[in-house]
Amino acid sequence: MNLTINHLPSQIDLRKHLSNDNKILYYRFSDEEKLHLVKSMQIFKENPYVDFKKILRKCKTIDISSNFLKILREASTKPFIFIENLPIDSVLPNTPNSDFDPVEKTYISEYILLLLSFYLESAPYINVGEKNDSVIHNVIPIIGKEHEESGAGSLATFDWHTENIHEKSPTDYFTLLALRGDKNAFTSILAIKDIVKSLPDSLIQKLLTTKFLMKTGQSYTTESSITRTILERDEKGEFSIFYNSNSSRCIALDEEGSQVYQQLKEKINALRIFSIDLRPGDALIINNHKALHKRDGFKISTPENERRWLQRIYLRKEAK
Repeated sequence: MNLTINHLPSQIDLRKHLSNDNKILYYRFSDEEKLHLVKSMQIFKENPYVDFKKILRKCKTIDISSNFLKILREASTKPFIFIENLPIDSVLPNTPNSDFDPVEKTYISEYILLLLSFYLESAPYINVGEKNDSVIHNVIPIIGKEHEESGAGSLATFDWHTENIHEKSPTDYFTLLALRGDKNAFTSILAIKDIVKSLPDSLIQKLLTTKFLMKTGQSYTTESSITRTILERDEKGEFSIFYNSNSSRCIALDEEGSQVYQQLKEKINALRIFSIDLRPGDALIINNHKALHKRDGFKISTPENERRWLQRIYLRKEAK
């Protein structure tokens, strides 16, 4: 198992379990498929940050493997999809040091993110108040913010959470695409089915009924909040989760809520989890209602101008 000082015994190297775990949807693009995608995307001339809707309309002309399409169609039933060997920009500029720095690049990675959203039958979702309301986010360790509890803080553990817990209808999926990696940086995933399986029925019932105040975090420019339960259950009996392990973002409203929150946190921390160091061309598509994720604190192992660089897009399932 590929362990570092960040990797604990309870963490399982995802790359060692890509073909034999039924929670994992996995696809690796062949070099031929990768080249085909790059050639096909030559029809995209638009700036993806400005004209992403035009790009999405063109996506229907680009063919992808039927096997890959089949995997994407299963996204609503699984906690995450892992993809390897996607095309990204052949030449990258220095990793930016601000969420708002203009980035001069060829937009291959942005086109890939939009193409994936099209075939997931999902629309890009603008997360108002975060990352300058951009359709695609650069997720980077920022020099000077090493201890900030967000994607910018390399030394801080960005602990277990789902995205947009402060919203009435949080994003359905989000995709992380790696442009540059760091051998010390691990993204971890925990499926809601594994969480619920570990909980006593009494705690599940409390999580379905006990309300918490859920708020925005440090990366937002405007504060927003909502009161909701951590677990919800639909008419089919399927669970969804809305959670942040930071108690200043998922706030108990009374003593019973504090106890429920602490019990859940202890159960989550006791579970075995999948972890992976994302490498260039890797993508992780996470079902935001079916999984928690986190990124452990890490010491940057690369030159400053080649720091870890992920891009992220939020997605909402389109109505049928």
